[in-house]
Amino acid sequence: NVDKTTAMQLFRELKLEEDASPAVRLIVIDLASQNGTADDLEWLFVLLKSNGQGEPAWQAMMSILQRQEAKIIVDWADRIEQVQSFSGQVSEMLESAEQKAAAQKDEILLCQLQVRILKKNWGKGLFEEVVAYRDKLAGKNNDKEYVQESLRQTDYYSIEAYLQHRKFAQAAGIAEELLKRDALNENSDIVEMINAYYISEKISIEDKKSLLELLAEIPINIEQTWWQVRLEQWRGALADNGQSVSLEATK
Repeated sequence: NVDKTTAMQLFRELKLEEDASPAVRLIVIDLASQNGTADDLEWLFVLLKSNGQGEPAWQAMMSILQRQEAKIIVDWADRIEQVQSFSGQVSEMLESAEQKAAAQKDEILLCQLQVRILKKNWGKGLFEEVVAYRDKLAGKNNDKEYVQESLRQTDYYSIEAYLQHRKFAQAAGIAEELLKRDALNENSDIVEMINAYYISEKISIEDKKSLLELLAEIPINIEQTWWQVRLEQWRGALADNGQSVSLEATK
């Protein structure tokens, strides 16, 4: 009787993963799933594009990656993303890496992964997930530069998600922080996004008013009078709908 680890070593030496018989290759793939190491990922990756063996090879890769550190999973996620038929599985890999990074207490990698997952969810229109990941990032110790950077990288995506979920205080909070850092100007993408919100006929008047009241409370410096101009424009958009909003009353 040969144990599975020894059998796997023997299979590698005999290069049975390259055997002409699909049945033999499937046996090797199955054993790799149970006892394979990071060294087996390369030949399994090649098999992803083979007829009939792509899915078993993928399952074996995921089993092996579950036994690796977060960084290895991330590196392979980057490669898998280039394989069109499996690129949709990258989110699953990144979430696995996120769990590993958390267990390893690798806070920098964890932040990087959460930013990446947040952006992927935004791209899929999964705004509830975007909100959840932004909240994870916002809950960290923002004295750390890498945390601040992760928040900066996700500001745009998060404001849209907060608006979609009517979390106006959080959306206004991001705008306030950007204005405080002088990181917004009248032509910023985020300002244009808010502008589109007020132009849209799909958004209720009450929601627009609720947001405007919060935006009007944000303090600005003497060089940010353009923000006041924008507020007046958004108030005007509401007035066009028969809604009178006094910005002075909200200060």
